[in-house]
Amino acid sequence: MQENETTKWAEGLRFVQLKKNRSFHRGIQRTPYEAMFGIPLVNGLKDSNLPLEIVEKLHDDDDIYRLESSVGRNIEQVVSEKSDSEFQNSDVEEELLRNNEIRLKSINQHRSHSIACLKKQATEMLQQSCSNFPKIEIGQNVLVKSPDVDRGRLAPRNILAVVLSEKDDLYQLGISTGVLEKLYARNEFQPSQTNSLTSSDVPIENKLSLRTVAAKESNSSQGFVRCNCRKQCSNKKCKCLLKNLKCNSKCHSSTSCRNK
Repeated sequence: MQENETTKWAEGLRFVQLKKNRSFHRGIQRTPYEAMFGIPLVNGLKDSNLPLEIVEKLHDDDDIYRLESSVGRNIEQVVSEKSDSEFQNSDVEEELLRNNEIRLKSINQHRSHSIACLKKQATEMLQQSCSNFPKIEIGQNVLVKSPDVDRGRLAPRNILAVVLSEKDDLYQLGISTGVLEKLYARNEFQPSQTNSLTSSDVPIENKLSLRTVAAKESNSSQGFVRCNCRKQCSNKKCKCLLKNLKCNSKCHSSTSCRNK
C-alpha cells in the first residue's frame, strides 16, 4: 500500500495468495498450485507457449491485444481454407481428449504423492512429540506452570501436583488442597525431580481451578489483576484502578499510565 500509494488493500490480496500458492511447501514437497492442478504455476508471458522473441517485443497491453487479434485472424483463415470433409476427419478432438487424460493423470499423481508426504510428516511430528513429552506414570509428581497473570513477584513459578489418572492422553492432576478441574495435556506440565506428594494426600472432594490455587499460593498483593488500557488508566474502566490496585509490569507495556 505504501509503495503504490493506495488504501485499497483488498486489491493486493490476490498477489499475496499467488505468492503463497507458488511457494514450496515442505509438507507436500511441492507448491500448493502443483498439488491442485498438477503443473507448475504459469505466471506471466515468459511462462506461456509464446516464443521468447515475440514476448520480448511486447511492451504494453496494446501489443498483447494486437497479438491476440492477429492470432485470431490466422486461425479463422486456416479454418476457412479447410473443407468440411477435412474437419470431419480431423483428430483435434482426439488430441484434446488425450491431453485432458494426461492432465488428469498428472493431477492425481501429484495429489496422491502430496497425501503420502503429509502422512509421513504427521508420523514424524508424532514421533518427535512422543520423544519430547514421554508418558507420565500415575502417581508421579509433576510441575504445572502458574498463570503469569495470577502470580505475584515472590510466588513460585510452578505448582507441585500428582498424576491421579490418565485417559486419551489427558491427565487429571491433584494438589495438596484438592483436584484441579481441568484435564491437562502432556505438554502443559513437566516431571518433578521429587515424589513428595502422593495420591492419598489429595482431598478428592475439593475441585479447584489453577488460577485459584496460584492466587492462594502467591505472597504478593498484586499480580492477580492485569489491565490492557490504552487511555492512561485514568477512569474506572481500568481493572487495576477499579480494584484499588496499582498497575504493574504485566499490564500495558509502552502506553503511558497514571496508576503507578
